[in-house]
Amino acid sequence: MDPDRLPDAVVCYTDTTIALPILTHYALARHPKRQLKRLYDKRPALLKALTKEYFAHNKVKMIDGSDPVI
Repeated sequence: MDPDRLPDAVVCYTDTTIALPILTHYALARHPKRQLKRLYDKRPALLKALTKEYFAHNKVKMIDGSDPVI
């Protein structure tokens, strides 16, 4: 904090059940909506990529002893 700006500061003591909805509304109102990522629709491909990276990084085999199926 800049000590020279302290006289201009505003302090608000409030409960989070009041402050969070107000701040959330402000943030949503100030910024344009983003396009949805629809991650659940991409789940199979993301899970496959995650599994591939995990086994490549850890150099382990699947439980049944085979290489990971990718």
